[in-house]
Parts: sequence; structure tokens; C-alpha cells
Amino acid sequence: MAATKKIRIRVYVVFLGVILLLGAVSVRLFHLQVLEHSRYIKLAWDQSQGNLLTLPVRGKIFDRNMNPLAESLDTKSVVMRTASFDPKSESLQRVSNVLDISLEKLETQLPTSTQFTYLKRKLSPEELATTQALWAEAAIQSSGIFLIPDTKRFYPQRCLASHILGFTGFDEQGYDNHGLEGLEFYYDHYLRGQAERLQVPMDAKRNSLNSWALELKNAGYNLILTIDKNIQYMVERELENTFRNERARHAIVIVMDPHTGEILAMANHPDYDPNDFAKYPPEYYRNRAVAWDYEPGSTFKIIQTAAAFEEGILSPSDRYDNHNGFLDGSLHTSEEWQALKFLSVEDILVQSSNLGAMKISEQLGIQRFYEYMKRFGFGELTGIDLPGELSGTLREPKDWSSISLQSLSIGQEISVTPLQMARAFAVIANGGMLYTPYVVREIQQKDGTPVLQVEPTKVRRVISRRTAEMLRNILTHVVEQGTGKRAAVNGYRVAGKTGTAQKFNRAMGNYSSTSLVTSFIGFAPADYPQVVIAAIIDEPALNEWGGTVAAPLFKRITERILPYLDISPEQQRPELVAWMGDRIDSK
Repeated sequence: MAATKKIRIRVYVVFLGVILLLGAVSVRLFHLQVLEHSRYIKLAWDQSQGNLLTLPVRGKIFDRNMNPLAESLDTKSVVMRTASFDPKSESLQRVSNVLDISLEKLETQLPTSTQFTYLKRKLSPEELATTQALWAEAAIQSSGIFLIPDTKRFYPQRCLASHILGFTGFDEQGYDNHGLEGLEFYYDHYLRGQAERLQVPMDAKRNSLNSWALELKNAGYNLILTIDKNIQYMVERELENTFRNERARHAIVIVMDPHTGEILAMANHPDYDPNDFAKYPPEYYRNRAVAWDYEPGSTFKIIQTAAAFEEGILSPSDRYDNHNGFLDGSLHTSEEWQALKFLSVEDILVQSSNLGAMKISEQLGIQRFYEYMKRFGFGELTGIDLPGELSGTLREPKDWSSISLQSLSIGQEISVTPLQMARAFAVIANGGMLYTPYVVREIQQKDGTPVLQVEPTKVRRVISRRTAEMLRNILTHVVEQGTGKRAAVNGYRVAGKTGTAQKFNRAMGNYSSTSLVTSFIGFAPADYPQVVIAAIIDEPALNEWGGTVAAPLFKRITERILPYLDISPEQQRPELVAWMGDRIDSK
């Protein structure tokens, strides 16, 4: 009896244990399958996937007529699972031999924090063609090496507008698709789009499965420029010829619409091909139209003249005693026109008299001269949408020396950028208004939907229409009768000013007699200007005057641009001049 009772108790204990065990298992299963279902689904997914950060298709860049200047071509990149990296792997060695990959160098740079390693980025069409059969082999597919979709930045016009466009490359974190120079850098946030992290399928051994396809999303925005590809081409060809013929150090040309601030062309030489920028010295990347300053010389003489006209101090016909080339009986200026006893204000600009310019500045006075230099935009950024812009140097009057007023009147003791000078002449061309220059006129989504449309920005009125008209007439005579004769264009009236500036030698503390900057800045047609053109040649080796180096360059560019813009000589009629006045008044 006692034995039977003990057996019964044991059965109950075992049964109770089984019940408790089943209950515990049920509770655990409920916890895993219901309460933690999402967590374990995610864990299982993560274990079957690999993460790879990819960058989206970069936006395109077009000129004003929708000609492509920068685009991204479809290509492939080779990646492998970081944990699978083995320099002795036969598959890896075959891939490295075909694609000329240095495994030793790659091993030293192998990341430890990422699941995938790039073996080679952005394969060329030739590399894709020669390796097509390789990727179909089972041994390659199972070794953790595979291709992913990618894009490669391409500049179809090669060197054209390279200093405006810039280029892309790797940033400090090692990510590609980032703008490093030019518009690619300035508008990088709009162009590059949003990066995405891709989930790459893996097998049980954590090898990638190749039966998958990726679509790169979140494309960047497109830029529509103010630049005209054809005008840019004309400018660059003429600039290159002058640069080579004169054996110059640098050369710059800017073409601007004076009524809006739009940049139609901006060229530098030497230039470079952004498709292969690494083979050029970094100095070539610098856009000297905005990121280089110089002493302007005689082109600056328009500033005090404009100020004197605006203040009612002088008129074009007022005359000065030339003193046979002496100022205050002591300072001699060696000039072609020193034998003339009297010079009119117009003569001073037409013949580019240094002595006359100094006398105008003395009559104007220090404070008013300084105020007008500021009003014309000197000593400040123009605000153009390009990186690296310099403001130039304009010292306050308290820092001037006893001869600063005279020096400034002939374009010394001040540094300016080519763009600042082009903008100053645009003030005269458009009737007195200072505009903010710009190179991007619209930002669009991939489907063409506008994101941002840029409108011309008036900064301030600098001079009156009447003052601008007087200066336009004088600058026309500079070309017809004075130092700018070689800028004359058959069939058109053009206006402008020559400049030849000695470069200051900081080491010697004086101005060089051999290192010069020659320039011609003007506009056309003179009576209703449609373009301002600034041509600056740094250290020409053969000729030394703005009238013999830069003026002919201005001429050749102008005689190509005006017909292209459908501005024919017979259009220069009085009714169009009157229309020009109405256009100025409306500003």
C-alpha cells in the first residue's frame, strides 16, 4: 500500500513537472513569436543582408540653351565583403590582375568598420568589356566579389568652362560624388542628392548573391546656367591664341550682360580638363576672374571721372593746364601728350593722361573719391555664386599716405578682381545701376520642375543716367581717337578703356618695370550696350600695353559675339538708342 502511494506521488510530480515545462516553453514561444517577432525578423534580415552606402545620381549642369556641360554616366564599381579579403585568394588575384589593382596598397587601407570594400570604383567602358566574362564565373560569384551600379562624372565639352564648372571627387571622409571646385563645389548640396544605404543579399556563409539589381535613387537637382556655350567657346579660342602668342603668365576674359548681371562667358588660361583634373597642377584650378586681384592701372580712371561728373564738379569739356607734364612743379609724368598745354577732361581719358587723372582726383577730394569707389563695389565681394571670390583691397582714407590720392587716381594702391572691373563698366553701360553678377539662373528637379529661379538683383544706383551717358560717349572716343583704337570693330561703335599696370614687387618694395598687367574693358554696341567684355592679360612677354595686347583681343571677341547675338551694324539706329534710354529708365 505504501509502495503504491509513493508511485502515485512520483507520477503526480513528473506530470506536474511536464505541465510546468510545457507552460514555460509556451510562454517562451509566445514571447519570441509574438512579443519579439519584429526584433527577430529584423535580426534575421540583418544577418542575411550586407550594408553598402551608395551615392545617388548627381544632377546635370546645362548652359542657358540646355546644352549639357556636366553629367553622370552609368558605370559599375567592384566591391567585396571586407571579411572575405584575402590577398592569396585566386579569385581576388585574377580580378586585381585584370583591373590593375594593387592588393598590397589596398590591404594597408582596408577599412575595419564597414562590411564592404571598394576594389575599384567607376570602371571605364573598356574595363567593363574586358571583364564581362569574369563576373559570370561561379568562383568569382562565390568569393564575395561583385559589381554594383555606379555613376561617373563626365564633362562632354572637356576644357570648356572648366573654371566655372569645377569637378567632383572624394571628400575628407572618402565618399565620392562631392564637388571640389567651381559650381560643383558651390552648389554641391543641390547637385549631389541624398545618399542611400543598400541592403545586399547574402547566403548562409555571408557571401553575396549576385541575383539582384539596384536602382540609384534620390537624384540631385540640375543647374541651368547663364553661360552660353557658343560664346564661351568663342572667348576661349581667342583667349588661348592671345595667351600663346603673347607668352603670358595668365589671361582672363569675362562677358557680362550689363542689364542683369548674367555672366555669358568666363574664361581663364591656362585651363584644364575636369575629366582628368588630377594630371594638372592645382594652380590651374584657380578661377582668376574672381579669385585673383591686381592693381588695375588706367582702366580705373573712369571712377574719379564718374564721381566728378556726378557731383557736378566737372564736365567733359572742362580743361586743365598740363604744365608740360609736371604736377605741382615737381612730379613729372612721362606721357605722349605732355607737350599739350591744355587737356580737356575727355582728353584725359581718351589719351589716358596720368597727370590729368591726378588733377581730377585732387579736385574731387579724398572723401568723395573713397565714397564713389565703395559705391562702384570696390573693396567688397560682388556676391557671385562661385567659390573663392576675393574682395580686393581698398584702404580707408585714414590709412592713406600723402600720395595715395594721386596713386589711386591711376589705379595704384588698390587691388581689384577682373569681375569687379567688369561690373564697374557695366554700371556705365546700363545707365548707372550696380548689379549682383551670377552664373546659375535656375535649379530644376530631374523632371524639369523648377526648384529655384534666380532674378537679377539690383544692389544700388551708383550714378545717374546722364553721367553714364557722358562716360559712354567719352569711352567711345577712346576707341575712335585714343589709346583703344585697336579695339575698334568694323560696322559697330564700341566703347572702352585701356589699362597698363606695373605689378608691385613686395620683395623689392617698388613697382616693376617689366612685370605688367595689360587690360581692355569695354562694351558694345556703344549706344545700346548688350555685352560688357573685360580682357586682362597678366605679364605678356612680347607687348606691354593694354592698347596693343588686350584691345585686339576685345576686338576679336566682340566681332564674333555681336553677329551671334543677331546684333547687326544696321541696327544702330536712333530709335534703338531711344529704346535703350527707356530700358535704362525702367531700371
